[in-house]
This record gives sequence, structure tokens and C-alpha cells, in this order.
Amino acid sequence: MEQPSLKKQKTKENLKKSEIDVWQQKLKEIAEDFKNRGYNLNFMFFFESHDSQISETRITKLLNKVDIYLPEFTSWEKTHLRLLEISSRGYLTKEDFQFFKDNNLTIEDNFKPNEKLNKESLEKLVNNIKPEINGKFWLLQIAKRLLGKNKIIGLIDVPRDSNLYTLTEKAITSLYKFRYSLIKKNYSFEQALEKYNKILKDFAITCLQKRDEFMLKNLPRVIRELIENNPSLQIKAKNKKPINILIVLGASHTWIWHNLNKAGFKTKAEFEAFPVVHDFEHEIIRRYRFGKKVSQELLAKTLLATMFKFEFLKTRAFDTLMYKTYFHITPHIRRIINALTIDDLKKIYERHRAFYKDPRQAKETPLEIWSEFIAKNKNSPKQFTENN
Repeated sequence: MEQPSLKKQKTKENLKKSEIDVWQQKLKEIAEDFKNRGYNLNFMFFFESHDSQISETRITKLLNKVDIYLPEFTSWEKTHLRLLEISSRGYLTKEDFQFFKDNNLTIEDNFKPNEKLNKESLEKLVNNIKPEINGKFWLLQIAKRLLGKNKIIGLIDVPRDSNLYTLTEKAITSLYKFRYSLIKKNYSFEQALEKYNKILKDFAITCLQKRDEFMLKNLPRVIRELIENNPSLQIKAKNKKPINILIVLGASHTWIWHNLNKAGFKTKAEFEAFPVVHDFEHEIIRRYRFGKKVSQELLAKTLLATMFKFEFLKTRAFDTLMYKTYFHITPHIRRIINALTIDDLKKIYERHRAFYKDPRQAKETPLEIWSEFIAKNKNSPKQFTENN
């Protein structure tokens, strides 16, 4: 007789498969509907790390080849979308000033309609809007890519007024707080693993699974609205000319691309670096995202890799761009952590714990603890071993 727990697990797996089938069927219907409307859509995905300048040149080149740009932008509001449209156009119109007025916003500077914007004036525009808008750093990063390129902009990500935004912010805040304070909380090694595991699982479900589904659900509606509201795209659709769409997302959001591809949409994808080597933390998040198991060993490696990044790397000034980017530094961190046994990882953790319990009485600093283990690893890059 089949065990109840095993039966329950199989029921969950079947339910998950059923949900995937529903997604695929709906997307196929949407693809057929778009085809009947004459929409000849080409989707180009670019997956980046969010903390690298390397991708900027490649995204700029891709933007030159497309009609529509859909950037990743969680917590967006209509003001953000308007500013992205202004940047893409390259100047403010009278209608933009009316938009600011209607939304109780003021620009505390001497901007004029039809005056060409450059990167400096664009930054000044964003920074001088009152009341101050949220997410200015990310907004400016996207807006500067777009400046004067005359692309049609759409946003499929979670807006600020969505209930899902509140949940994602809670999950992100929990993860960040844990990263920055885990060792100072004096958790035992086992307690730290348990808490980290729960936080990463919640993050995977909320910030990846639910958000991916939200974006994929919004995508057809946004594309349809952009085509219906833009004469240039209507002409292309009428003549069945290609409409090229660039979607730029973080490297953990490949599920959206895979599902569009399976449903029969024309898609291509590029990555900032390939093959993609995720850090331990993202490996766990992705494993939970796709319903896979996570071992205690992987959790332990993730815990110590996080400590390594926040306590050792922040003391090192890397001279080359190679060591400042997520995709290039991650393989080196993985190699260092993978060389340690679980006993090693626990010893390092406990020695850190002793330091933070009473730093004045401690015999060694976190930097000295890590340096000892780094020196033993013959594969450590010299940027990790040299004193700066």
C-alpha cells in the first residue's frame, strides 16, 4: 500500500504538472490569436546580473534592433513609465507637463517643452521631481539606456499598488536583514541554517515563482495594448511585418522565456555570461523555484559563501572589472567554498561567532579567519590572497 506522504507528494507533483499544462495551453491560444491578428512577433531576451556594467553595451546594441522594450522594473508607478517614455523620446512635451500637474508633481528646475535631453539633464529631471519618486536609481539606469532611442516602452512587472509587491518587499527585506545580521545574532550553526532555509524558500516562491507568473500573465495584454495604441506598430501588424521585442530580466527569470518558446512564440536569448554560474544562494532559490530538493550541505555552503562575500570580499579592492561582476567572481567563490568540508564550514562559522560575541577579547578577526582558509586553497585567485 502506498504511504500517505508519498501519495500526497505525487498529488502535488501532478497538480504542478496540471498547472504547467494550463499555462502552456493558454499561451498557445494567445500565440494563435496574435497570429490571426497579423502580429509577427520576435522576442529577444537578455538576461543580466543587475550589478554589472558589462551588459550595458550589449543591451544598447540590442535596443537598436527592436521596436518595443520591456525592462524588468518591480514596484513601478505610472510616473516611472512616463519618465521612461520621455527618455526614449528624448525631450519633454506640453502633455508631459500636464501629466505632472494632473498627478500633483512639480519639476523644480527650468525645463522647457521640446528641449533635447542628455544624460545630465535627464538625471536632473528625475532628481528634481517633487514629491520625490521611489526607485530613482533603477529608473535612471533603464532611462539612460533608452535616451533618444524612440522605442515603445511597456512594463509587465509587479507595480507598486499590487498586493504581490507587498509580499515581494517583505521577502526581500527578510533576506537582506538576514544577510547583514546573521552572525551578530549569535545563532547556532544549525539555527542559522534553518532560518536561512526558510527565508530562501519564501523568497523563491514570492519573488521568483509568483512574480514570473505575474509577468507572463501580463505580457500578452501589454503587447496587445502597445500595438493597438501605436500607429507605427499597427502598420507593421497590418502588413505582417516583424515586430521585434526586447525583454531584459535578471538571470533567474528564464522560466518566462522557456514558456514562451514552448508555446510556439519566436524567441531568442542572450546571457551576460554563458554558461551561467549562479552563486550558492541563487542555486538554492532556483532549486526551490523548480520544486527540487535542497541538501544541508548546500545550505551550509550557501551560508558561508554569504559570509565570505560580506566579510572578506568587502575588504578587498579588485583592480580589474572581471572581479567586480557577479558572473565572473561567482565561479571563484564557489571553488573556494567547495574545497571546504562541512566540518570546515562549521568551524569557520563558530570562530566568527566567537569574534562577534566579544570582539575586544577575540584572538582573531573575520579577515584573519578567512585568510587562513584562502591561503590553503591553491586555486584561489591572487586577488583573494594579496593584501591591498
